[in-house]
Amino acid sequence: MNKYFDAKQMEEFIDALDFTNVKYRDRADFLEVQFFRYANNDRHQGEDAEVAKLLVREKEIGFLNDLRSINKKVQDLYIHAKEEFHNKVDSAPDAKLDIETLSMVERDFKRYYKVKSEHGANIERIAGDLQNKYGHLTTFTQPSFEKGRENLRELCGGDEEKTGFINGVITSFIKYDAEEKEYIKASGFEEEVDNLAASIKRTGNALNESFMVRGTTTNKGFLTKIHDSIIDLFDSTISLMSNPNILLIKDDFVREYITQFNLTDEQIQCVINLQYLNNHDGLDYSDKIQTLQTMAITLFAEGYDEVFVAGMLGNIYKEGNVGGLEAINDVLVDEEHPYWGQINSINLDTDGVIRNENELANSNTYYDVFSPYKIYEVDFQDYLKLVDRFRENENVTNVIGCGCCMWTERNRFNDLMTAYQTADANGDNNKQLSLEECLEAEASLIALELREDTDYRKFHQEVVVTWDETDNKTPETAAVLICDEYEKPNEKDKDIETRINAANDIYLAMIGE
Repeated sequence: MNKYFDAKQMEEFIDALDFTNVKYRDRADFLEVQFFRYANNDRHQGEDAEVAKLLVREKEIGFLNDLRSINKKVQDLYIHAKEEFHNKVDSAPDAKLDIETLSMVERDFKRYYKVKSEHGANIERIAGDLQNKYGHLTTFTQPSFEKGRENLRELCGGDEEKTGFINGVITSFIKYDAEEKEYIKASGFEEEVDNLAASIKRTGNALNESFMVRGTTTNKGFLTKIHDSIIDLFDSTISLMSNPNILLIKDDFVREYITQFNLTDEQIQCVINLQYLNNHDGLDYSDKIQTLQTMAITLFAEGYDEVFVAGMLGNIYKEGNVGGLEAINDVLVDEEHPYWGQINSINLDTDGVIRNENELANSNTYYDVFSPYKIYEVDFQDYLKLVDRFRENENVTNVIGCGCCMWTERNRFNDLMTAYQTADANGDNNKQLSLEECLEAEASLIALELREDTDYRKFHQEVVVTWDETDNKTPETAAVLICDEYEKPNEKDKDIETRINAANDIYLAMIGE
C-alpha cells in the first residue's frame, strides 16, 4: 500500500483543523450555556424535573467536555505527526514524499547504474588493452567511471538491495509511519472515542427507558433535544476523523455540507479539486465554485459518476446562480414569454408586495424590485405573495424562472418554493432565506427530480436511464443529454457550446488535470 506525505498540505490541513475546532468549541460553549440554564432553573419542579436536571449536569455537560478533549487530541496527533516527520524523515517545509514514486525512481536509477557500469567497464577494458598494446609508443590518461558508479551506489544502492540514499528515505518513511501508528495506539485515543460513543448510546437508551418507566413526558422533549445535540456533535467529530481531507475544502458551508454524506475519498477529492477550477476560454467560474461544489456533493451522494456530474455542472454553470431570479422587463416580452408582461404589470406597492419602501418610491415593478437580486436578498414572503397572485391564472403553465437551474415550469417551480420553505424550517425558521438554505434546497430538488420513485420519474427515464445506456460517456455527451432532456432551454443552439466547454473544464478540474 502506498504511503504519501505532503508537508505543505499537512500545514494547511492543521490550520484548517484549528479553525474548525474553534467553531466546534464555540458551538459546544453555546450548548453548555443552554444546558446550565436548564440544569439550574427553578421553573421546572418535582422529582422528574430534578432527575432531568441531574442527567444534564452529570452526563450531558460531561459529554461536552469529553468532545472538546477528543477534538483537541485529534489536532495534537496531527501536529505530532507533522513534527515527527520533519525530525525523522525530511526537515524541508515543502517536503513531499510518495513511496510508489520513490520506488520507481530507485528502480530507474538501478537500471541506469547497471547500464553505466557495463558500458563504463567495457570502455575501461578497451582503454586498458590499448595501453598494453601501444603504451611503448605513447601514454594517455586511463578513463575511469568508478566515481560515477560510486555516486550512483550512494544514491540507489547499485547492485545491492536495501542500500543507498533513496532506500534510506523509503525506510525512514516506513519506520516513521509505523511509529506514528504505535504512538496513536499507545495514546488510547481510539479506545477513548469508542468508550465515549458507547456512553452516549447508553445514556440515550437510559433516557428513553426512564421516561417509559415513569410514564411521563414532561421533560422528555427538551432532554431528547439536548442529547440529540450531543449526538450531532459526536457525529461531526467522527465524520471529520473518517474523512480528514474535507478540511482542505476552503468554503465553510461546503465543508459542513459534505459531512452529511458518505462520499468516497475519490469523490471528496473531486469536490476539493473544484475549488481550483480556473477561468478558461472566456468562462468565468469565480462566483460559481460554491454552487458547483454543493451540487457535485449531492450528485455524488446520489450515485452518479464524475462524467455525468460534470455534464450537469456544465449546464448549471450556464443556467444561473443559486437563488437567482429571472431578469425580465417589458422589453423582453415575446410570444414565448407573454406572462412576463403580466408579471411586470402587477403594482407591487398597491398589492402589498414590498421589498423596500424607499426603492418603491420611484418604481414598483417586478423588474425594479426583485429582478436585480437573488431570492435570499429580497423579502421571501413578499416574493411568495407575488407568485401566488400570478399563479391565480391557471392558464399559465410557466412562471418566473428561479435558481441555479432556472426552474420555470409551474410544478417544478412550486416544488422549488416548497424546497426553500423546508430548508428554512430546518434552518433558522425565520420565514426568510439565506444563501446556505437556497443551496441545500436547490441541491435537494435536483436529486429529487432525477430519482426513479418520484413524480419526476420522466427525468429519471429520459436522463438517467439514457445515460446508463450510453456507450460514449464523455462530459460533452452528458452535457448535451442533460441540456436536451432536463434543462430544455429555449435557445439551446446559442449556448450549447458554453455548456459543453464548461462540462469539459469541470471534469478535468475534478480529476486533477
